[in-house]
Amino acid sequence: MFSLNGKTLAQANLQDESVRKLTRLPPEYVSFLEMKDRRSDPNRAGMASQIGNLQYGLRGVSFKARVVKKSAVRAVTSRDGTALLVCDVTLSDTTGEIPLAVWNSQIDTLSEGDLVQIDNASVRSYRGKIQLSLSRKLGGLTVIEAA
Repeated sequence: MFSLNGKTLAQANLQDESVRKLTRLPPEYVSFLEMKDRRSDPNRAGMASQIGNLQYGLRGVSFKARVVKKSAVRAVTSRDGTALLVCDVTLSDTTGEIPLAVWNSQIDTLSEGDLVQIDNASVRSYRGKIQLSLSRKLGGLTVIEAA
């Protein structure tokens, strides 16, 4: 935020590395960057977790969960105009629940009640709520036990 005499002039996004280079960084920003570094630590990749412990920004998490809810399949259009199919599923373990968007060919592989293994997932925010996200190249979703 850029301001002059207490009046806001402009606002811009800054990369974390640019913020780290600033001198006299306010303490709340230092603690925010340290917390973000812990969440995205590459040594945590593939780390087994539980849904109740997931926090926004975590990457490389892996765990087992049950599919407790599966929404209707709907068609969407990507930014580049490609037609896609998407279905929202809710995953649950003994510690909590989290939504996951499942795309195209993965939709038919899941049913309510399935036990699944999630590998290398990220926790992101969509419309103000956290959800699980799987990268097309690195993320893994495997049915361990069919319902």
